[in-house]
Amino acid sequence: MSQDAPSLLSTPDSDGGWRIAIVASRFNPDLIDGLMERTRSRLQELGIRDNHIDCMRVPGSAELPYAAQRLADSGRYRVVIALGVLIRGETQHHDIISRTVSIGLQEVALSRRIPVINGVISAESWEQARDRTIGPIERGREFAEAAVEMANWNA
Repeated sequence: MSQDAPSLLSTPDSDGGWRIAIVASRFNPDLIDGLMERTRSRLQELGIRDNHIDCMRVPGSAELPYAAQRLADSGRYRVVIALGVLIRGETQHHDIISRTVSIGLQEVALSRRIPVINGVISAESWEQARDRTIGPIERGREFAEAAVEMANWNA
């Protein structure tokens, strides 16, 4: 992923009335908790009230598309943010899960006509994952900004 992120083009209604869902994996808890906190914090900075951000957890990244679909189907949210951390191991599992989760989240967005932000970090090492979740590369902030911008498309 490039480190040259686009600038934020729009912000929520002045009352911060949007409801946003964040669904996150429980794997790699230190990393995912930091990523979720940074995402949530940036949403608040952008005007989304804390009580309009619902956070749910699922066992792993593979469960994110199903949860995103259920949240999209509820009709309560302007956008869904799916967060996960996948770290390469000794098998192909990392690649398989990364691909299927990405495809699944995109299918939910297109079939349900609601933005679904793919906030799944796919890293070669724990150090790379740390840098992108709780380190200097602020992916959580970027996911929040993308969510707010895309929520405008779902007005």
